[in-house]
Amino acid sequence: MKKHRGVSKWHLAFYIKSFQFVHNHRHYSLSGRFVATLAMVLDRFEGVQA
Repeated sequence: MKKHRGVSKWHLAFYIKSFQFVHNHRHYSLSGRFVATLAMVLDRFEGVQA
């Protein structure tokens, strides 16, 4: 559980950094699509682990 929590915290920090990057980046649609796809993949990965 502790390891999974650590991974989740890392994911959260990564999401925040990605979110900030998207908002600061000019290629909003491209980055937004990439982050959305990455979020879907990570959600599926966490679902498989759980």
